[in-house]
Amino acid sequence: MRIRTVIVVFAILLVATFVALNWNAFTTPASLNLLVTSVEAPPALIMLALFALGVLAGAVYMAFWQAQILRESRRHAKELQAQRQLADSAEASRFTELRAALADEMARLGERLSAAQSNLPEEGDGRKVWAQHVRSARVDPEKVAAHVAVRTLVTPTELTHAVPGFVVEVVDVMERRSGRARMIASQLRVRSALTEAATTWCFAGLYLGEQHVTGGVRPPPSAAEWTTITEELSSAFKTADVFAAQRVIDHHFPGAQLSLGALLPGRRERVIAAVLGEALHRAEDQLGEAYDQQAPLIRWLVARELPVPEVLHAIAEGTLRRRVLTNLRADHASFQALRDQLVEAAEVRVSLDTPEIALAASEGLRHLIDRVAADGEIDPAAIETVARAAEITLRMKSVVDLWFAQNATWRLLQRVPELREKGHTKAVQDLERLAKALRLAPKA
Repeated sequence: MRIRTVIVVFAILLVATFVALNWNAFTTPASLNLLVTSVEAPPALIMLALFALGVLAGAVYMAFWQAQILRESRRHAKELQAQRQLADSAEASRFTELRAALADEMARLGERLSAAQSNLPEEGDGRKVWAQHVRSARVDPEKVAAHVAVRTLVTPTELTHAVPGFVVEVVDVMERRSGRARMIASQLRVRSALTEAATTWCFAGLYLGEQHVTGGVRPPPSAAEWTTITEELSSAFKTADVFAAQRVIDHHFPGAQLSLGALLPGRRERVIAAVLGEALHRAEDQLGEAYDQQAPLIRWLVARELPVPEVLHAIAEGTLRRRVLTNLRADHASFQALRDQLVEAAEVRVSLDTPEIALAASEGLRHLIDRVAADGEIDPAAIETVARAAEITLRMKSVVDLWFAQNATWRLLQRVPELREKGHTKAVQDLERLAKALRLAPKA
């Protein structure tokens, strides 16, 4: 109840109490002059009645005034809604006109491309190249829905997915599990970040572990049909009959099959790493064990300048490159481990010059140098390891971004006078060696 209403009710109660306590005085008659005649009547009671009529008239006026304001508000709201609809219609018409203009322009572009022949005979003319390699790579809401459907099957904890240019929300999720098998049926809202246009899709799929993903995506059916689909899937999966669930999916999602191939480029690596993580770890462990067993033989062959069999070289190359990458990408890279890995790669003649290692080296160098600079006491052995890593990085044919490492080294060079005062000549020499490797001029 509002304060104003409480005050009014309280005032009315006070007046009523006052009238009740003084009722005899209010009803005492007196002679009243009406200009043309005189009457006997209680003047207090007449004034009380006139006061009540005034209050009633004020209440009626306030009610009428508020009703008028409410009508005006509704009228303005309707006008605003009408203007909004007109604006939306105008915007939609502009998009329609733009789409038609683009379609005409694309048709003219296709005519021009048809005159250009590819240098590869099997590719045909430019129009065919455009249709097979450019238009087919276009990302539309259906491809986004298929991508999110596969990702939801693999990582079902995420309910909102950000795809470049789109925002996708997973709603109305039905999930069933049986051992390693997982079944999910859900609807997706795909909204364009540019036009705000939204479409709805539905999917159902099975994930049986590792690369075994299957299912379908389609526009949403009616609510009753969607209920029927989920009930059939749930009933089939309840008995752990995966094939029955697959038949239900094939029946309701014909010609719209899901697989890991539906993942969009640029997003596949992370999902596939999550899907095949266990298998990849097992393979890396087995490869590492094979290398550790054959490493003495490889060193012996290299020391005597004998050819290393291709299979042994491949094992050494894959293992050492993976170990260097793991160390460089770690939050706290090990100086000693990196130094040992570099020495071991030289002993078995394995090249660490790859674009992937070059990218990791640029970040790893910065982290290593930052760690050295952050320590209260500079470790000369750590500086030597970083300097050696920088020299090897600089000799790589792959392009390495040294900007961050150079900035970190420049901050480290500020401590050269301190190291000289403490007599750390070797540390100063290694730091100058690091600066030279990074193409920096050390302070005198």
